[in-house]
Amino acid sequence: MSKAKAVKAYIRWACVVGSGPFPMDMLRFDYCFPVRGEDAAKLEADRTEKRAIALKSFTEGGQIFNEARWHSFGWEVVWQGEAPGGATERVESLERRIQKGLVE
Repeated sequence: MSKAKAVKAYIRWACVVGSGPFPMDMLRFDYCFPVRGEDAAKLEADRTEKRAIALKSFTEGGQIFNEARWHSFGWEVVWQGEAPGGATERVESLERRIQKGLVE
């Protein structure tokens, strides 16, 4: 019987901001998914208002979120890192600023 190969998994978080249709293909491309249920609800295709979404990624190679590709869909990666709470904290802060009209 052969032994299973151990694989190191890298976990990264990100905060993305945009409006209009969410680029669903980026979930596959960056191996990521919404962190919270409220982030998942913001993926609805018919939403046109600006919104911030927290994402989490598991990869074998430690790839970072592809900022240029997100930008090509009209979305921006405003933060990414390895701190578990960093993405949700930034989303909450950005949501308050968006509601006040401080984020274009």
